[in-house]
Amino acid sequence: LSWAVPGLPMLAPQVQPTASTTLPVVEEVHPESTRAAFTTFRNLCRQSRYEEASSFLELRTHEERVRGRELTQRWDAVLDQKLYLEPSELSRDKKITDEELGKIPDSSGKPVLVRLVWRGKWLFPNDIVVHIDHWYEVLDGRWLLERLPQPLLKKGPREIRWWQWLALPILMALSMLLARLVAWPIRGVLARVLRRWSATKELAKRLDRPLRVLVALTVLVALVPWLRLIEPAQHFVDRTIEALGWVVGFWGLLRVINVVVDAINASPWAEIRPSARTFLPFAGRAAAFILGFLGVVVVLSTLGYNVSSLLAGLGIGGVALALAAQKTVENVFGSLSISVDQPFRVGDTIVFDGTTGTVENIGLRSTRVRTPDRTVVTIPNGKLADLKIETLSLRDRMRSVHIVKLPVTTDLTKIQFALKSIREVLENMPSVTPDPTSVRIRQLTESAIEIEVIAYVETTDTVVFNAKHQAMIVTLREQLSAAGVELPRPAVELRMP
Repeated sequence: LSWAVPGLPMLAPQVQPTASTTLPVVEEVHPESTRAAFTTFRNLCRQSRYEEASSFLELRTHEERVRGRELTQRWDAVLDQKLYLEPSELSRDKKITDEELGKIPDSSGKPVLVRLVWRGKWLFPNDIVVHIDHWYEVLDGRWLLERLPQPLLKKGPREIRWWQWLALPILMALSMLLARLVAWPIRGVLARVLRRWSATKELAKRLDRPLRVLVALTVLVALVPWLRLIEPAQHFVDRTIEALGWVVGFWGLLRVINVVVDAINASPWAEIRPSARTFLPFAGRAAAFILGFLGVVVVLSTLGYNVSSLLAGLGIGGVALALAAQKTVENVFGSLSISVDQPFRVGDTIVFDGTTGTVENIGLRSTRVRTPDRTVVTIPNGKLADLKIETLSLRDRMRSVHIVKLPVTTDLTKIQFALKSIREVLENMPSVTPDPTSVRIRQLTESAIEIEVIAYVETTDTVVFNAKHQAMIVTLREQLSAAGVELPRPAVELRMP
């Protein structure tokens, strides 16, 4: 069964859902309910069919019946401004004969009860009709209602009259003009205050347009009441302006992120950290993406859209994307770890996984290392971040180690003299640190006496170190010769056929 209500779309018949289908529940409205009557009355008024809509007014006198169209049109305007109702607020069942809609004060300020009564059909009673003229005379914007062409007085989308739709762009243009006039002295003041700091000056320059649009929206909020919008139209406009305000806010934050990234990238801190300069653009783009996503969610939520399903879908998609790009994400976070912790920098010599080389580039996915053989090793940042890395370039000095093997027949006096001489020579070398230099007999074997000489050279330059290392070898040989100590000759084994 479906109910046919004048001015209402046909209601679909109720169908019992089966196990395989689930149909949305259609709310059944009785054709003789106050909700059906009020909906029909409002739809007729929206279509400017005031002659037909006048049948919902209890017109008793001849004069009232002659003015039926005019009174209905005035009553529609009064309801819009003084007592706007949604049909869903009214009863959908015919179980009553009188329903209160609200109260409107009369000429003396006494509240008049507005109601629908059953007289074989639902009517606005005559005690309401007699107040329509007074209520209409005190309406805001009555002058426009009486002088504008009828097509412009019709309601368009969102319960906004067509003349109001035409006036909105004019108000926005006026708001932008006023915002430009207001922003001009503000920019001058900011330019004087921030002229000493280049970063804040650039920030003020980047935020000029967002601030101007924000001022324009503020002016528009002050001008919109002049349109005399009814409650749902006012709610829609307010919500739209609020959404635009969020857009401007996120727009300004995006520009702040760009300025901050550029300022950090040009700072002395970033100049000595090439890896950080590599990571900063990516970090800026990632922050902009996250901020943009939040902005879309906030704006859609402000406009009244349900974003829970969107967030759920994006969550599932995010999980799938994360699984598909697991290695890429791992390498990106490895790059982040390297940039923050900085175990090495571009130009450093490092040792990892048995490979020695100089770091040439630290990218978002991988790091390139130049080996002593002039080949390039490329290793993913995710794997590199988990390896034990030895950074040779961070040494404050370089260690020189020598193992001298003496014949086991060497006289003990000569050995002690040689040890003392080597210590004195190392102590007198200007490039060798006195502590922790070590000259000692390491061990005694069947074939040799091993002397260990350890010295630290105050340099991090490999070329300089090699020269000092070579000089130490020559000095050791000279001191051993001066002590009369001969180095063992290699044994030669002869085998007869």
